[in-house]
Amino acid sequence: MNTAFHFSVGGEAAYGTVLSNIENILADTTVPDTAVVLVTNGDGVFLLRDGGPHAARITDLHERGVSFRVCSNSLKSRELTAESLHPAAEVVPSGGGELTRLQAAGYAYIKTP
Repeated sequence: MNTAFHFSVGGEAAYGTVLSNIENILADTTVPDTAVVLVTNGDGVFLLRDGGPHAARITDLHERGVSFRVCSNSLKSRELTAESLHPAAEVVPSGGGELTRLQAAGYAYIKTP
């Protein structure tokens, strides 16, 4: 099963929640062979800043196969660059477009938090 998490809000509590949700689905043995993608847009892009407080968790999740995708439009509107992001982050043309592609490919959609 494949899961796409959509994250678009800011704030430390929300950052912890979305990462915990991803960790929980990876640990759930009733969801076999889970591929997980986190798509960030809006203020959610700040979660993936390089050197941010959750960098170690992001690195761990990435090493466990989680893909982190960041909306290019949201970066531009917040005057951020791809170079300012965690190394695991992949910039995509648009968050909405990426979520549409993932859902068309059979990914379950979870809006969090």
